[in-house]
Amino acid sequence: FIEEGDHEYGLMMEAEYDMMKLIPYFDSENACSESAKDFWWCFETATEWFNDASRLRIFKARMSGSLANGGA
Repeated sequence: FIEEGDHEYGLMMEAEYDMMKLIPYFDSENACSESAKDFWWCFETATEWFNDASRLRIFKARMSGSLANGGA
């Protein structure tokens, strides 16, 4: 039996994972200003409806180059 909250949490984790695949990896060591601008536009657009905790998980994953495990 799946609780309503568990189902919603699972959907949110799936949505986070999908957004992480859409947002390009950001290599801060070798980035030019144009690639930084592109990254931020993509990140802000793709995550605008996520809560802050989700946005931070996605940001961390893209900065490290991983798709992250999405654990809370």
